[in-house]
Amino acid sequence: MNVGFHAAAMPWHDDATALGWLAQMGYRVVALIPRRNGLRLADDGAVADATQLNVLAGELGVQLWLCLEGRFIDDPHRPGWPSLASEDPCVADRSLELASHWIKAAASIGVTTVTFCCGSTGGTTERHDEAVLDRLAQRIDVLLSLADQTGIALALRPERGGVVATTIHFDRLRQWVRRPGLLKLWADVDVMLQTGEIPVADRLARHGDCLAGLVMGMHHVTASESAGLRFDPAIMLDNLSGTGFDAPVIFQMSAADDPLRCPYDSAVRFMRGNV
Repeated sequence: MNVGFHAAAMPWHDDATALGWLAQMGYRVVALIPRRNGLRLADDGAVADATQLNVLAGELGVQLWLCLEGRFIDDPHRPGWPSLASEDPCVADRSLELASHWIKAAASIGVTTVTFCCGSTGGTTERHDEAVLDRLAQRIDVLLSLADQTGIALALRPERGGVVATTIHFDRLRQWVRRPGLLKLWADVDVMLQTGEIPVADRLARHGDCLAGLVMGMHHVTASESAGLRFDPAIMLDNLSGTGFDAPVIFQMSAADDPLRCPYDSAVRFMRGNV
């Protein structure tokens, strides 16, 4: 079970510096995000410094993931990524276009897995009816085909308030895509706790065939904060390892935290001590 870190918490570091630092601490997986002042697409669809990152990741023995959740990527005045599930076809088509460009470019960076969220419909209440699922599945089918052509895994991250907010929503969506075996799950432990998907390990064990990995908040590395949720991540990981789970566990923290105080090595110590 490899331990990883989500580089969204390091907006003050260029990606090459972040890779070197995190690899030195023991992380074996690093999740990168598109950034206007960092990893970005040129007009020709290529990624600046792609070769450098690819070579560096190989030298460091670090697996790269790309998370399509960067802020202000499409519009410098709008922080969010356009929603793939939006009822506005212009918004959904733009989301599909952006994701397609990044999936095509991901291989040049050496990325093995691309993750994405579906977003919301944009209505006053979130819908999960057949019409929404049908439109969403058609767009995801396009992305799955592109990912398959480039040899990259495509994983969906459920998000609270979105069309796909739970693993149950994920299971239902998979029934609508043409090649469900290609769609992987990147399970967010915090979202699972917030939406009442417990016991977490039991829920995740049911997705062994499609579970690309886990993302966990850094607060789970301390027993006192975990106790407030009546959730012990060490027990969950131990139960998962007993099922043969060996996908990456990626830790994520807020970019608002002081970078000099962020415990980048805490997750490594936690994993070594409990898994």
